[in-house]
Amino acid sequence: MQFLYPTFLWAALAIAIPIIIHLFYFRRFKKVYFTNVKYLQEIKEETSNRNKLKNLLTLLMRILAVISLVMAFALPFMSDNKMIGQGQASVSVYIDNSQSMSSTIADVPLLERAKEKAREIVSTYSDNDKFQILTNEFKGKHQRFVTKEDAISFIDEIEITPLVHTLDQVVKRQLQLLSTQGQAKQSYLISDFQSNIFDLNTPLDTSVQFNMLPIRSGVQQNISIDSVWLSGPIPLIKQSNQLIIKIKNWSSQDMENVRISLTENGQSKPIGNINIQAGETIIDTASIPISQSGVIPASVSINDYPVTFDDTYFVALHVPDSIQILHIFDKNSNSNLLDAVFARHAQFNIDHQSVQQLQYQSFKNYNLIIIDDITTLSSGFISEIKTFVSNGGKLLIFPPKNLTKNTYNFLAASLNINPYLDARTEDMEVGKINTNDFIFSDVYLKISDNLKLPKVNYYYPLTNIQQIPTVNLLTLKNGMPYLVKNSLDKGMVFTCISPLDKTFNDLVLNPEVFVPMLFKMAISTTVHKPLSYPITNNVVVETESLTSLNDEILEVNGPSKFIPGITQGYNNILLNFGDQAKDAGYYDLLNNKVSVDKFALNYDRKESNLTLETDDNLKSYCDGTTNVRYFGDEMLANLSDTVGYADRGGSWWKYFLFAALAFLLFESLLLRYYKTN
Repeated sequence: MQFLYPTFLWAALAIAIPIIIHLFYFRRFKKVYFTNVKYLQEIKEETSNRNKLKNLLTLLMRILAVISLVMAFALPFMSDNKMIGQGQASVSVYIDNSQSMSSTIADVPLLERAKEKAREIVSTYSDNDKFQILTNEFKGKHQRFVTKEDAISFIDEIEITPLVHTLDQVVKRQLQLLSTQGQAKQSYLISDFQSNIFDLNTPLDTSVQFNMLPIRSGVQQNISIDSVWLSGPIPLIKQSNQLIIKIKNWSSQDMENVRISLTENGQSKPIGNINIQAGETIIDTASIPISQSGVIPASVSINDYPVTFDDTYFVALHVPDSIQILHIFDKNSNSNLLDAVFARHAQFNIDHQSVQQLQYQSFKNYNLIIIDDITTLSSGFISEIKTFVSNGGKLLIFPPKNLTKNTYNFLAASLNINPYLDARTEDMEVGKINTNDFIFSDVYLKISDNLKLPKVNYYYPLTNIQQIPTVNLLTLKNGMPYLVKNSLDKGMVFTCISPLDKTFNDLVLNPEVFVPMLFKMAISTTVHKPLSYPITNNVVVETESLTSLNDEILEVNGPSKFIPGITQGYNNILLNFGDQAKDAGYYDLLNNKVSVDKFALNYDRKESNLTLETDDNLKSYCDGTTNVRYFGDEMLANLSDTVGYADRGGSWWKYFLFAALAFLLFESLLLRYYKTN
């Protein structure tokens, strides 16, 4: 047996009090006069023996009562648990309040069951103990110890949140606080223990006792819209814009006639019904017409019950006013050829600038820069071009008839592309188109023998440097690349081996190749602008509606209203929502109360998979560690007693208190009813 307050055992010396009373009180004699001395002699022995027995029993009852009271106040416990500490307990209770905890048992949400168990745990401990209440929101006020009363208040405030963390992240958060304490450290994890969050890899502190309390519902059926994206890199006006929809059946049953609908600008229209087998993932498409630029809010929905948080997926399609192209030339300009390509497409705009009159600060305003027939490249120009590409720009290089080799080699080294070799003068034709790459994918239904491909009579072969990742887009019949693509950070570089001048290269005379090539280079990207953002503890979104800030007052208005954190980017503004966005939907960016951009936020789909860790797996994990306990159904049903016996060896002080009362009662009965004469 162990004691929470062993120093109180010194109070056992109080047993001297009844002993002293016994020695002095019961030794007093009372004279009784009898007329018959012989009669007194006869009863003397009998009365003396009975008095001695009564006195000894009374003394014993008083001693036992004092000892029982001392033991009760010393708070004894008996347990084989090596994690038991003495003194003040430090208790961390995690309540899983993610979306999956909105499931029900007998119409009672799992979260309410979890909160009830958390209250029972806290109530089991004494008022002197200290508590941490932790949820998926990781609030600052939950990263400190509070009193028993405040802990109960924190538990009452907990609500369902879209935020979700793995068990590993939760335990790390608990250990940050518990590691500052001494003995008697307890961690309680109350959750449904979904398989996709059960990745407990953090080494468990052996000085902390971990307790797993599963709160489960029955088997739930769930279908979710996993994600939605565009078939192309950006939405285009009056073009075929296809939304790709990924739908997942997480259930063990086939689902039939699942209705899919698309809502655009507040108007809903059906897409169709689908049948989806158990565990199957399907891809569907929806065409979305776009007639104007700006931000087009849209959402895709399915009908599914009872888990509904993942049945709608919100997207915000940012349709650019124009796609800006900059043509930089030296002496011989091919401006008229490029103008002819984009003349009938209002969304594309091309500017022409001589290399002698460049404004470097304007580079960031363009999507694609074309270098055409520039003999010599300055170091300043190369530096600005590298910055442009690194931040997501696209660069297309057409060499001049007589290039300055060292400057182009410097450009190649700066952009990590293959440098040019010496010029060759020979007739050669393109023999292969790479239709697997985005530039020429979906351009041709079938490449026929009648398709006219570019021919060259003057070109600069590219050095074959294997360490530089290169994609061949067009290849000559002799196996040499004609047009290649390289990536640099967020941007791309396209390199042609021959001048754009049709005297040396008839690419401009092949519209079946030249036109789609330029269009798709202008809209291609290595970093796609997100159609939506997941709701997390640290939501950061990007806006290109504002490129710099002066005295603007920015705020975000949607299901909740708040002021975001702001970071200046290269050609954009980064907005830090933090954990202020709680609900899925659309959020407007307001600049001085005027909407300048719109974003879509969705709940994290990590919770869509309702597969739970089995009891056997949880028990197996707990059995493999010395400081992790698993609470089964029987233990959960009697949680207060279970926690008491597990952490303190049971509430033994109650039994000693009852024993003290029983001994005092027995003493009273002895004194009242035990007759000695």
